Amino acid sequence: MGADPLQAIFSRLYRLRCRVQRAAQQFVKVGIVLVHASLSSTLRSDDIARAVWLLTAPVLIPIVEAI
Repeated sequence: MGADPLQAIFSRLYRLRCRVQRAAQQFVKVGIVLVHASLSSTLRSDDIARAVWLLTAPVLIPIVEAI
């Protein structure tokens, strides 16, 4: 007795679905990493600007008061 042709078709479709699902999951993981990297650098830039302002503000305030 040979294998059921319908079962063979469903088996191939199942394997194909698994491959497509894995590819989609990898795509989502890469997207999450890229978004995180983008947001992370933006947050660091904001932190650096804030730190520079806090470092230089005490120097600038007396100059403004003197004018």
